[in-house]
Amino acid sequence: MPAFSLFHSEFSLSVMFMRNRIIAAVRDSKLLDQVSRSPVDVVFLLSGGVCDLEEHCRLLHQAGKKVFLHIDLLDGLKGDSSGIRFLGKYCQPEGIISTKVQCLKLAREAGMQTILRCFVIDTLALKTGTQHVHLAKPDFVEVLPGLSTKIIRLAAAHFGIPVIAGGLLNDPEDIAAAFEAGAAAVSTSVPSLWTSDILHQSSAIKKREKACASKRSTKTL
Repeated sequence: MPAFSLFHSEFSLSVMFMRNRIIAAVRDSKLLDQVSRSPVDVVFLLSGGVCDLEEHCRLLHQAGKKVFLHIDLLDGLKGDSSGIRFLGKYCQPEGIISTKVQCLKLAREAGMQTILRCFVIDTLALKTGTQHVHLAKPDFVEVLPGLSTKIIRLAAAHFGIPVIAGGLLNDPEDIAAAFEAGAAAVSTSVPSLWTSDILHQSSAIKKREKACASKRSTKTL
């Protein structure tokens, strides 16, 4: 993974995931205070504009969070070289999220980590996503909808790099299923899931499900 040669100390997203595999996906700036107080290590900002992004990133960095900006969803910014330079100079995110290959290439060249966002809705989308991974060489792929364990398994098998499950993950059972399917991490916009015990809850849920399945199998025999 690239180091941040211009404005960051060396940072590994994989290390952060080992500490806390739950990522807070934030669309509403009103939730910034809440996410700043949460135990999550990584925050995906899915909204904002040139007038407020610098302040939002500053607040999150002061709280010790690693910030990834979804540049496709930001107001007043393009994912071109000027937009990437602006973000690097004024917002200093740890990385960029985008569905666009060229944008991710520019961000990687600027020393940022990159996450390709991929909507896997059919076989063609899976094939296109695989092509984009080869072209953009992102650090991770965020796969949507993360609620589908089959999609997570297919993405992990085809893309060849760690997969983040995102979209429609609304309770601990969803998160447990995503991890069971092979997700390296999950992103969720549900604040109640930005807690340190969610991983323990999801693990316990899976253990109970396996135990129940084993009992049913034994009874059948």
